[in-house]
Amino acid sequence: MLEQRKLLNEELKEWAGKRDRLNAEHRCIKNEAVTLKNLRDDCNLRVRNLKEDLQALQTLLREKCLNSNVLREEASPLRNQLQKENIAFRKIRELEWKIQTATMSLEEEKRIVHQIQTSEKQLKIHREVESINKKLSGLAAEIVNIRDRISQIREERRRLSEKIGEYHQKMLEKFEQAAKIKASADQVHAKFCGCKEKVANTEQMCSEILTQINEVERDLEKALLRDHVSKVRKANEELTASAKIKLEKKKRMTIDELKMLIRKGLIQID
Repeated sequence: MLEQRKLLNEELKEWAGKRDRLNAEHRCIKNEAVTLKNLRDDCNLRVRNLKEDLQALQTLLREKCLNSNVLREEASPLRNQLQKENIAFRKIRELEWKIQTATMSLEEEKRIVHQIQTSEKQLKIHREVESINKKLSGLAAEIVNIRDRISQIREERRRLSEKIGEYHQKMLEKFEQAAKIKASADQVHAKFCGCKEKVANTEQMCSEILTQINEVERDLEKALLRDHVSKVRKANEELTASAKIKLEKKKRMTIDELKMLIRKGLIQID
């Protein structure tokens, strides 16, 4: 029975070690799966943020394109009226010089003044168109930058989407692997519990057997004590009888016989 208990304890220890190793492996793989999940979720969050950035840029792009169209519409009628700035400026100077140096009639002077005013209007229109062109140039550069940024965001979203798929697939594989190991650990634990129950039963049986052995030993001790007492009593009775006979016959007694008679009160010592 003791040998069986020893073997069961060794088996129990083996099952416990195997279960603990499987549980440790399960925790490790599950942690890897959680790490992959966090990476996937982080990528998802970045994709959502990029989507918001993309929507904002697309809205901004529409606004810039609309502003550009408005400016082009403003510039279109002005361009139809436009002459070269240097020509308009030179004509103004020539007309002004002509008024200052030449002798002319009032009608001719009025005509030249009108031409100067027309040329000044042309110069003003040219400057307005030039201002619009600068704005259009700035808007065009902004639109190019926005479109480049939109392309970059779309490429980043594509790259992140691939990573999300990769992380998600690996995460599922890790969770599946962890589940299989957990199932194995549970099976080993069930065997551990069964073995533990056997150990408990064996311990109980050993305890009961030891209790029985102790009871037998106590009974044996009692029996031996009773037998010893009986033998001592019998020896004392025989010693007392022998001492009485010697006392009656006034024979010499042994020390034990004399002690027995004194103990019995058959001899008084003064």
